[in-house]
Amino acid sequence: MDWNEILSDVEDINDPTLYEKVLIALDDIYCEDEDFMQLLISKLDTMHVTWDQPWYQTSLCLTRCTVTNYEDNEKLEKFRTTHFTNQECEQIKENWANFITEYDVPDMLQSFARWKNRDCKNPSSPHEQVRRFVTAYLAQGLERNMHQVYQYVVKHFGTPVKGNYSDVEKKLFNICFYFNEKDAVKNLSLLLGRNPRGIYKQLHQVHEGKPERKKLKWTLPLATKFLNLLMEHSQCSLEELKYKKFDKSVWLKLESDMDQQYQYLQKSWYNALHVQIFVKQDVKINRLRKKIIRM
Repeated sequence: MDWNEILSDVEDINDPTLYEKVLIALDDIYCEDEDFMQLLISKLDTMHVTWDQPWYQTSLCLTRCTVTNYEDNEKLEKFRTTHFTNQECEQIKENWANFITEYDVPDMLQSFARWKNRDCKNPSSPHEQVRRFVTAYLAQGLERNMHQVYQYVVKHFGTPVKGNYSDVEKKLFNICFYFNEKDAVKNLSLLLGRNPRGIYKQLHQVHEGKPERKKLKWTLPLATKFLNLLMEHSQCSLEELKYKKFDKSVWLKLESDMDQQYQYLQKSWYNALHVQIFVKQDVKINRLRKKIIRM
């Protein structure tokens, strides 16, 4: 369903027909995910593990971690517990590409990631067998246990949308909370492909009335405006700004004047603008970071 086309010219979000379209879209998503899982189940007889699995990828439970790293047992292989790297993410994508080719299924990793087993939680049910096999397939070549891989797939492929909300997304946000506040977060997560935590954060931001964090392109006029406001609110000269640490009240005034969250303005000042103003050389920030890392 193309929400841009449906909501672009809508002014009255209280129109009940809009929420009817939301319910239709949700039903379409549920049916799409269920149909894909049924397709996978139809191929269950051909799904066999033909590769060597480390001990930590043989767990029958995906939703909670049932293994430990056993660091005291030198005979057992160790698995990684740090954040997933870009290389590991690419390995998962490559494994998925191989899976859809081998089993002749459509490229619907998002449907697999967001599907919920609401009917049968039995570990030996066909649904759970399929979910374990696909996760094991995606885990090939990774020093990760099954729980880690499954949670990564759910988070990064089930709700892949990040960043600021578009005007259409904001309208959909308001529609869902107006007509069904109880299930609004769950429904929006499905409709927008966003993590529920991010939706709660957006809700908090709306109620707190804080300005939305927007990406700023620091042009010379914008940096000049920021600098003049900083001197005005701190009552400091340009030279006094060099070693000055500002109270939060100063940053809140800047937040209001610049229509940007003060945390972002703080970071931009200390990490970029301050250096460019007071270092007496032509400094490229990225080049400077590389030199510091080498040291």
